[in-house]
Amino acid sequence: MSKVNVPGSVWPRDFSQARARVLRHAGFLVLIVVSALALSSCASVPQTITKTPPPIEIKLSSLTVTLNVSQSQPFSVTVQNDPQNLGVSWSLSGTGCTGSACGTLTNVTASSVTYTAPNAAPNPPSVTLKATSNADASAFASATITITAPPISVTVDPPSQSVQTSTSANFSAVLQSDSQNKGVSWSVSGAGCTGSACGTLTNVTITSVTYNAPPNAPNPPSVSLIATSVADPAKTGSAALTITNAGGTSTPTLVWSKSGANTTGDNTNSYTTNLPTSGTLPGNALVASFQYGSGPSATVTDDKGDTFTLLASNSDGNQTLSTYCVLPTTGARVLTITFSGGAPQWVSLVNASEWLNLSCALDGSAAANDSATLSASLAAGNIATTSDGDLLYQTAIEDGSTGSETWTAGASPWTLLSASTGQAGANTPQVAQFQVQATHGSLNPTLSMSSQDSWVSVAVALKAASTGTAPPAGIRIVHMQEESLPPGSASHFSMQFPSSGNLLITASVDSPDYDIVSISDNHGNSHAQIGAPFNDGSTSGDSQTFYVANAVTSSTLALTYTMTGSPVGGSDFFLFDVTGASSSPYDTAAGRQTATAPLGLGTLPGPTITPSTANGLVIVQVGVTSFTIDAISPGFFVGTIPNPVGQTNPTNQNNGWAFDFNATATTRQYTWTAFPAGSQVEGWASTAVAFKAP
Repeated sequence: MSKVNVPGSVWPRDFSQARARVLRHAGFLVLIVVSALALSSCASVPQTITKTPPPIEIKLSSLTVTLNVSQSQPFSVTVQNDPQNLGVSWSLSGTGCTGSACGTLTNVTASSVTYTAPNAAPNPPSVTLKATSNADASAFASATITITAPPISVTVDPPSQSVQTSTSANFSAVLQSDSQNKGVSWSVSGAGCTGSACGTLTNVTITSVTYNAPPNAPNPPSVSLIATSVADPAKTGSAALTITNAGGTSTPTLVWSKSGANTTGDNTNSYTTNLPTSGTLPGNALVASFQYGSGPSATVTDDKGDTFTLLASNSDGNQTLSTYCVLPTTGARVLTITFSGGAPQWVSLVNASEWLNLSCALDGSAAANDSATLSASLAAGNIATTSDGDLLYQTAIEDGSTGSETWTAGASPWTLLSASTGQAGANTPQVAQFQVQATHGSLNPTLSMSSQDSWVSVAVALKAASTGTAPPAGIRIVHMQEESLPPGSASHFSMQFPSSGNLLITASVDSPDYDIVSISDNHGNSHAQIGAPFNDGSTSGDSQTFYVANAVTSSTLALTYTMTGSPVGGSDFFLFDVTGASSSPYDTAAGRQTATAPLGLGTLPGPTITPSTANGLVIVQVGVTSFTIDAISPGFFVGTIPNPVGQTNPTNQNNGWAFDFNATATTRQYTWTAFPAGSQVEGWASTAVAFKAP
């Protein structure tokens, strides 16, 4: 129908009651009844709206943690939307553990806790720490804790000891990370004995034992007391025992030997040589023989303030050869010969060696030289000893024009201790031999060289003694020899290297592009090269490292080097004879690490290396264009430094060599120090190579 307009009408504003209006229009009567109920949908009615609260959120301070057994770790939580501030409750669980085997919780509050790992790792070694809301059990957060057990380590206390025959000594085992307290088992072994001939064990517990020495000392008189972890039999510790004869003396035994480099024609006020040891052992004797130009007097000291006793000396009017001895303060490793009344030339360490069961008591000496008949037989002269078991020690030099020699020891039991063949214009040929004289009497120490030429020789007899400390078991350097080549050397040359270990290492710094191609020897060993020759790209010299695994060694070992390139400068070779090495000694996981730079001021940041096993040996070397290297950190420098430094050949060629016994498999960076202090070093390149113990 049509829309009706009612003039003057007003629609009611209040629809809470029904209203009626009568409107007249064009004869129509319209009755409109408006129901308040019908219009309620159009009205504004107040309503109450309830808002849902946000969920509780829990955040842990750590979500993943790795802990050693028995180690503790605090945890805390942040709880959001917890209006009553009820916090959390804590719980532990694990698929491989229940109860305290999963660990313990202490210092428990509604917002924090301290977790302590169990003393043995569960299997699998994972534990879940759960924080659950006290206001809403459906709200929680979890941390995953991995329990690890550090490797067990075993040491024996004391680590070394001399024990007289038919007497006893007590030892204990110190274990780290033996969480189950299973302790050790004990055993003894020796190269010269088996079974009870090595001694017996009584009062045996998992942490201690009594060692009973046999009635007769084995030969050699060294025994190892071994403690083996029961929980992990791969982990052992040992004590080095020296068996001495009760009321008598024991056999002098070599610990290590070194032959040094020569200063050639430079005038020298003093000459310092570093020894191939981390330090002399308590009670051992140190014997050293030096050669130098005749005229000045000399004094020999060590870095512990000990002064050596001169045992015997001889001069042919051109060159002097002198032998000294001292019972040094424990830990000595640097020898210095100082001159007064002149600065001689051709200074060199002929031999230095450390001995167990040796005194510095002289039981006779002899000395001779020959610059007239030019004999190839070097007889020092007659010595009449008065004591059984003396160490007879003979050194000699060739002081003629030949410039290189091959040395042969005297009749058995004489044994070469060191033998530098020498190279014309560089090292002077020099040699040392020894024997232990079982029964006292007269003898004439004699050795020979390959040509008839001038020579000087000195021999001494030193009395044995029941004193000293055997070297500990493990990897160590037994022989070390410094050799030099002058510029213009041949493409082939040989070196003698008396040795007795199971690992041979050649570490050389050669003049640029004058490199070792191969090494062979008279025992059929295979000499493997580690990496290509390394230098600074210009003039630092080429660093090379070769090694022999499972080496066949003897006092008659001779090495032949094949070279390539033009020797425009001199070259240096450091030969290491190592005992106690692994049958696969090169640490391939650590690799050969290098460092180089065009300049260095005072110190050189050398290579960084991470040995893959503990108790190994790292050989480090650096080639330098100018200025001299005289120290390293960490590790032990083994080069020779004359004072003043007059030239680059042959003493060290400005370069540096060092070794480091890595007690742990941790990363280390080697830093070289220049001499004089603060010198600006030009053009240097350094390498580091790690070798493993078994």
